[in-house]
Amino acid sequence: MTETPRDRLIADSSSWPENGLPFEDVAKRVLMPHDDLRDALFELLGGTMPVLEQVFDKTEERMRLKRATL
Repeated sequence: MTETPRDRLIADSSSWPENGLPFEDVAKRVLMPHDDLRDALFELLGGTMPVLEQVFDKTEERMRLKRATL
């Protein structure tokens, strides 16, 4: 069975730093076509129980993706 882009992102996100990663770093870690990565990220950021969340890092002045707190 083939692992979906969504599943690959979920698996990889378990080893992300607590403060998350910028999109560019996620794209380097989880190699897949840009459209597949984008679609999987939007799916994991949305819904009633998102798996990922975006947070603004004031120090770096950019968005980071991280595991959602339950």
